[in-house]
Amino acid sequence: MGRNVRGGVNKVDGRKKQFSLYRPEPGNPNSLSQEIVWTIFEDAERILWVGTHGGGLNRIDRTANRFTVFRADPDNPTSLSSDFVRLVIGDPSGDLWIGTNDGGICRMDRHSGAVRRYRHDADDPGSLSHDQIRALHLDRNGDLWIGTYGGGLDVLPRSAMADARPTFAHYRSRIGDSATIGSDFLRTIFEDHSGISGSEPTVGPEPAGPGIWHVSPL
Repeated sequence: MGRNVRGGVNKVDGRKKQFSLYRPEPGNPNSLSQEIVWTIFEDAERILWVGTHGGGLNRIDRTANRFTVFRADPDNPTSLSSDFVRLVIGDPSGDLWIGTNDGGICRMDRHSGAVRRYRHDADDPGSLSHDQIRALHLDRNGDLWIGTYGGGLDVLPRSAMADARPTFAHYRSRIGDSATIGSDFLRTIFEDHSGISGSEPTVGPEPAGPGIWHVSPL
């Protein structure tokens, strides 16, 4: 499977060297919800999850070629917080962590579809620093590292994930301080497996940013 920014989802048959294209079909609620696709994730049960630009999150039954759509509903606090889904990753419990363009982070039970939302709260300094999410990484200790578009780098420790009001650790850029990250606009996060430390995510900034940094683990 592959994403096409304005053309839906492409499925490739490697043996026949043929492509199948999945796009929204008017009047068919079991088709792809939006043709602009940001991300595709395959979970442990080989189910595909497709994040779209305004069409929410799509679950693909590859046997029946059927799409189930999960959307934001302002009247349902256990629904997605935004229909603009940029990132999807999984954790060892099977839950999905979803990064949105403007609604923070959602943790979804992939069997029930129920969602827990994590949003920025200006009155809570321990909340998520920014609602625009650009990178997610679950490290080997189970801590969630979050790259935001304007709020720097956040970390949600595994030990705090079940808390009613979890406290996020924040790493922000400070001009003139070489010990801080170089930009509050982050694009990618990956974990360094060199063995030098237990867990040192390495963070890449916006293309115009000053470089790549190592961040000490919690």
